[in-house]
Amino acid sequence: MNIVIINGSARKGNTLITIDAFIKGASEKNEIEIIKPENHCTSYESGRKCRWSQRTGS
Repeated sequence: MNIVIINGSARKGNTLITIDAFIKGASEKNEIEIIKPENHCTSYESGRKCRWSQRTGS
């Protein structure tokens, strides 16, 4: 089974801990792809909006 994890949090807190725990259990029998905000957003402006999402209208 293929699993895609989309981590929308730029902070490395509880979300990342939960994702890591899930990956440990699921990676033995599944293929996992992780999408992280740092792969798509290069810098943040005030209000924590991603410049990339503003350009694309997302």
